[in-house]
Order: sequence, then C-alpha cells, then structure tokens
Amino acid sequence: MNEIVLIALKRPYTFVVLAILIALFGGLAVWRAPTDIFPAIRIPVVAVVDARNRVHLRNVTLGENLGKIVQVTDGLAATDRLINNPPAGPLEGQEVQLASARLESP
Repeated sequence: MNEIVLIALKRPYTFVVLAILIALFGGLAVWRAPTDIFPAIRIPVVAVVDARNRVHLRNVTLGENLGKIVQVTDGLAATDRLINNPPAGPLEGQEVQLASARLESP
C-alpha cells in the first residue's frame, strides 16, 4: 500500500490522468447502460378488465396513426373495458376497482 502512495507522490500527473480516464469511461458506461439493460420493446399492448374486474394484457394490431388517436384494427371487441394509462407494473390478473366511465370524443 505504501508503494502506491510513493508512486503517486513521485508521478502526480499519471494519477490525475488515470482519474480523468476512469471518470470518462465510467460516465460513458452509465450513459449506455439503460439501453443495454432495458431495450425498447414496441409491442402494442392494452390493459382490459374482465367481468370479474381482473386485468388482462392483450396484444393488439394498430392501424392508422391520426395524431392523438391511433386506430386499433385487431385484438379488441366493442364491449371490452380498457384501462386508460395503466401503471408500469405487472398487471396480469390483478383485481381493480372501476371508476365512472368517461367517454372522450375524437
């Protein structure tokens, strides 16, 4: 341990350059890590509530993108009850309490 301190005292610029390189490469690794750990998955899924008030995730097929509205061409029925803006946690099978329905016109 004392030898490292003696080298650092004899060559301070070497340790400064080493510390800067560690900081740069560490910052680069932190910046790239979310992309490597959590890749972007773009599978269209909606949360549907069944007759027993349990949540089920369902894959859908998207049609035309109309700006604020996107058409769903397959995977839903007209009678399905959807969750508007579901949380990011696991939902499959969870029981939910229904709030009053609010219809929004396009």
